[in-house]
Amino acid sequence: MIQQTRPSSSISESERREIIEEYLKGGKTKVEIWRHYTGKDEEHGQITRWMRRLGYLEKTLPLRPLS
Repeated sequence: MIQQTRPSSSISESERREIIEEYLKGGKTKVEIWRHYTGKDEEHGQITRWMRRLGYLEKTLPLRPLS
């Protein structure tokens, strides 16, 4: 049976929060969770981007060279 894939753009904000909460609970990797919700094997940092956008993580500041 071929598993259908789902584009990440079709995932609602409430589903994104559900995905993030599942990741934060622990026990599964981002890839396992991503595969469950989208059918895709590669996540490409999307969950982290959603975490920043939805306030779960603060945006990081660029590093400046030490002088």
